[in-house]
Amino acid sequence: MEQRLLRDTFGQVREYLNFPSRKARQSRRWSGTRLVTDKRTGDCLERPLADGIIGLYLAFPDYLPRALSAEPPDEKHKTRSLAFIRLNDIERPIPQHLEDCWISFNANDIERCIAKIALGEAIRQVDQDIRDPILSKFILDGEGDSSEFLGASPTHEISNNMHRIFHHKLVKEGSDVWLMTTVELFSFLPSPSYKVLIRPSGSTAFASKRD
Repeated sequence: MEQRLLRDTFGQVREYLNFPSRKARQSRRWSGTRLVTDKRTGDCLERPLADGIIGLYLAFPDYLPRALSAEPPDEKHKTRSLAFIRLNDIERPIPQHLEDCWISFNANDIERCIAKIALGEAIRQVDQDIRDPILSKFILDGEGDSSEFLGASPTHEISNNMHRIFHHKLVKEGSDVWLMTTVELFSFLPSPSYKVLIRPSGSTAFASKRD
């Protein structure tokens, strides 16, 4: 999952920022260009990455994880798209008759990555014994309806941070303690604020005092 994200969805961004893999560096596979389509002729052309490099993030409707409200899934919970944000000041904009060739992207992979960041940071920052079987199975196998435990807000407050992750404890029916983890990727850009609901198995004490 992570390899597909780094190679396909974020490949051009990594190339522009000069974050090559070892194999790419050895084979000199990266050319500093990207493919665009000429809408007048249908031809594929190569253009410098700096002509229109884009940042990428996963966008979907504004809703909290369904498990918080027992909301049944509907069409809005299935909507996913790859959104584009500028990562640089473009010196030579792409002419209007050219458009980007489609970037290979898998929404399930991005969601699994967001869930993994949330669970990993909860284990590191809140309690090392946190385990959520449903979330873990989704991270490992991509199985399950992600809208049950994953939601988002359209945007967040712009900050100087690269990324931000923070946690809020939720008390369910006076006994169960859940964790709502907010993941902000590319905090310096107007990207979504992802909400991941973590429901620990058993009685996790949440040893840390950090809320």
